[in-house]
Amino acid sequence: MKEQSDSKPITGNRGEWSELYAFFRLMGDHRLFPCDADLNEKHDYAPDIVEIHRGADEKLVYRYTGDGRWEIYTSGEKKGTVSSVESASEADRLLACIQSGDCVGSFSVEGALKFLERLADDKIKAKSGDKQDIVLKVQDLRAGGVPVKCGFSIKSYLGSAPTLQNASADCTNILYTVRGISVEKARLINDECDKFPRKRIKKLMSLLKEHGASIEFEKICHRNFESNLIVVADSMPKLLGELLLVHYLSGESSVREVTEMTAARNPLQYPQGKSLYERRVKKLLEAFALGMTPAGDWRGEENANGGFIVVRWDGKLLTYHLFDRTELDEYLYRYTKFDHPSSGKHRYGRLLVNEADGSISLKLALQIRFITPRKDGQPHSRTKTS
Repeated sequence: MKEQSDSKPITGNRGEWSELYAFFRLMGDHRLFPCDADLNEKHDYAPDIVEIHRGADEKLVYRYTGDGRWEIYTSGEKKGTVSSVESASEADRLLACIQSGDCVGSFSVEGALKFLERLADDKIKAKSGDKQDIVLKVQDLRAGGVPVKCGFSIKSYLGSAPTLQNASADCTNILYTVRGISVEKARLINDECDKFPRKRIKKLMSLLKEHGASIEFEKICHRNFESNLIVVADSMPKLLGELLLVHYLSGESSVREVTEMTAARNPLQYPQGKSLYERRVKKLLEAFALGMTPAGDWRGEENANGGFIVVRWDGKLLTYHLFDRTELDEYLYRYTKFDHPSSGKHRYGRLLVNEADGSISLKLALQIRFITPRKDGQPHSRTKTS
């Protein structure tokens, strides 16, 4: 699986090769196969793909001829053709390689690179435009049969479970006020937690509970992130702060379970209770999935305006199209969890003492990762964070 030339081979991890696999498979299938909220294929319709752009690249276009072939155009000039059968075969070979136990870390796949060269491309991961990884022109009867150009985000389960929202020390940390303990006690708690670097967060939360401390949401640390959350809902900054706090205090990771636990407390005093918490959280997850980046200047636009393409663990490509927004929202709600990134790298999980006034604060990190659906179709049990 290594390049035979003297030049350094192009390498990538499983997630990056999975994106290329999805591209080959879409050319092989030339259809989008929708699914329900549990990643089971729905057989009632399968829209045809008539054109493909990789990411934000508008110069390189692949057009389906309708007779099992794809025409390749660069800057409007035809450069060649490949068949959907060839694309499907290359997808099968690349899938076998990705799933092989020999392919770990960063690796190269010579056959896939040679086929990519035939496609007038040299990138295993396309240049993304915000949330969209691939742009498809789809002929869908639900849109009147008129081809519609849509951007899709690709998420793959071929490697480790993908993230919905990555942590960033500069963007996604949330600040809390800590009350009920002295400055000296805060310093002692920090010293004790330093002895358990791998379990620092769990130890910190345990000690805060033991000493009767209270933790209250103060603010979203990054101004743009706060503004973007307000676009989703006026109360979203505080709601997200409450959700994250429940996660860290309880050890529960499942977004759905954390939402239900938060709704039971009803810290925002929503009159509709659980149903409103659930609707708000689904809209937040949808925003993360389709358009919002925490540091960006977001106004509610959906860059991945087609939806999600999911590479299932068995290599099957399934789609949550925005015509089926209810299924997408339910999938995001059922199969995401709060995750703990490195506390050192992301600068959180340490009690911060203000020497001027003796106040104590704490930063907690937001990261949301997908949960791999169980292959037997049964729901997951409660998901605890160690």
